[in-house]
Amino acid sequence: MLNWDKIPALYRVPVRYAFICGVICMVLVVSLFYLGKHPLLFPLFLDFRIILFPVLFYFMLKEFRDFYFGGILHFWQGLILTIEFTLIWGLFCYAVLVTVAAIDPAFITQYVQQLQEAALKFPPKEIIDKIGKEAYERNLATLSATKGSDVAKLYWKQGLLISAFFSIIISVILRRQPKL
Repeated sequence: MLNWDKIPALYRVPVRYAFICGVICMVLVVSLFYLGKHPLLFPLFLDFRIILFPVLFYFMLKEFRDFYFGGILHFWQGLILTIEFTLIWGLFCYAVLVTVAAIDPAFITQYVQQLQEAALKFPPKEIIDKIGKEAYERNLATLSATKGSDVAKLYWKQGLLISAFFSIIISVILRRQPKL
């Protein structure tokens, strides 16, 4: 039988925090969806993960440093912990988003509909000049073929970007080398 306490802290700590973050993220995503505004269409700089990730990274690395390694945290340990956190969080969120999309097809249809409305609000001339008419029409045509896995991949990729930025900053702030 698997004994949770025998798993090294380098693996155990990020798993716990990643599941906490995953549950919070999915509760917020599903709640916002049922409130009418699709949460995956918020601009990335207004995403709640920008606040959630650094807070959880801070507490995760602080716990690892203070409780398991006697106040020592190397930069590489901080990066490994935050990468593990992000991968586990991403897998959890991916599974939940695909499941939500399978249970409630309105999750995808509302996403596609609101994205098409937003794309049509932009002045098409500017967009066509930037990407070309063929690419613009192709993108609008393929938008209706969006699946739950596509939306989940997008959410995961956005989370990776947010995580990469904050993982380096928090790892540098909390690192503490042994005194020689």
